[in-house]
Amino acid sequence: MMTNKSKAQALAEYYAENGWRTQPFTITYLEDADPDT
Repeated sequence: MMTNKSKAQALAEYYAENGWRTQPFTITYLEDADPDT
């Protein structure tokens, strides 16, 4: 099911489809990746 989509777009759609199951991980990941948070 791979397309020419960018990885970021594919992840965004994955998170949108999975909603609350991935949201906490996404928030934690973004905070860990950003030293300013």
